[in-house]
Amino acid sequence: VCADKQTSMNKLIDEAFQALFQKLSTLDEDCLDILADAFAFRLSNNSFKADWDPFVGAQATDQAKRFAKQTLQKLQRLLEHQNLMHRLPEALHALAPLEPKPTSGLAVVSKPQFGRMINLVRLKDANPGKVLEFCRWLMRAEVDAEQSEKAEPSL
Repeated sequence: VCADKQTSMNKLIDEAFQALFQKLSTLDEDCLDILADAFAFRLSNNSFKADWDPFVGAQATDQAKRFAKQTLQKLQRLLEHQNLMHRLPEALHALAPLEPKPTSGLAVVSKPQFGRMINLVRLKDANPGKVLEFCRWLMRAEVDAEQSEKAEPSL
C-alpha cells in the first residue's frame, strides 16, 4: 500500500527483500513460508519486477532455489499457470510448479455426488451451510453403506 501511494518506497522494499534473501539459510520454515507469501504478493503487485539473480545461475544456493519454488507455488494460487509462466523470466521456468491438471480421470468424478459437490462449492457465492450439510449427508451415507455390508450374510 505504501509503495502504491509513494513510488519512491519501491527501491527500499526491494532492498529489504534482497537483505532477507541473503539470510535465507538462517531462517526457519515458518519464516520462509511467510517471506514467500510476502514476496509472492509483492511480485503480483509489482508486475513481477524483481532482482531474480539470487535464484538463478551458478551463484544460486539450494536454499534460494527452494525458496523460489515455494514463492512460485504461492504465486500460482494468485494467477493462472500460463499467465504466471508468461510473466516469469525464462530462467525461472525450471523452478515453477507444474501446470495443475483437472481431476477428470479419477473414478470419483463419475459419481453423482461429485457433481453435486462441484455445484455447491464454487469460487464465488458458495453457501457454507449447504456445503457442510451435504458433507454430513455424505458421511451418513458412507456409514449406512458400511453397516449394510456388515449386515449382509456372506455366502
